[in-house]
Amino acid sequence: RNSFKAGQSATKNIFWTIILPGLSNNLEQTKNYLFYGENISAATKFTALSLQIIIETEALEFSSEEIIKKLELVRLNLEQAENKLEIASAIEFEENALLPPTKSLLESLKKDKADLSNLINTLQRALR
Repeated sequence: RNSFKAGQSATKNIFWTIILPGLSNNLEQTKNYLFYGENISAATKFTALSLQIIIETEALEFSSEEIIKKLELVRLNLEQAENKLEIASAIEFEENALLPPTKSLLESLKKDKADLSNLINTLQRALR
C-alpha cells in the first residue's frame, strides 16, 4: 500500500512532465528492444521443447508411427522458433538510444540469438 501511494505521489510530480518528452525516443527504442528480446525468448522456448521431445524419444521406446509423430512435432516447434528469430531480426532499434540497463544486456542477447540460430539450423539439418 505504501509503495502504491509513493508511486501515485510520484506521478503527480511536475518533474515527469519535463523529463518524459526528452525520453520518448529512448523509451520507444527500449520498447523495440524488449520486443526483440521477447521473440528471442519465444524462439528459445520452442527450441527447448524440440530438444525435450528428442530426448524423451531417445529415452523411451516408441513405435515407428509414434516416433514419426514426435519428429513432426519437433519440426513444427523448430519452424516456430525460426519464425520468432526472423521477427527478431526484422526489429530495428537504435542501440545508442537504449536506456542504460538494456544497453548493457544487448551484446549478450545478440550472442544468444546467434547461438540459438546455429542450434536450430543444426537440428533442422539432422531432421532432413
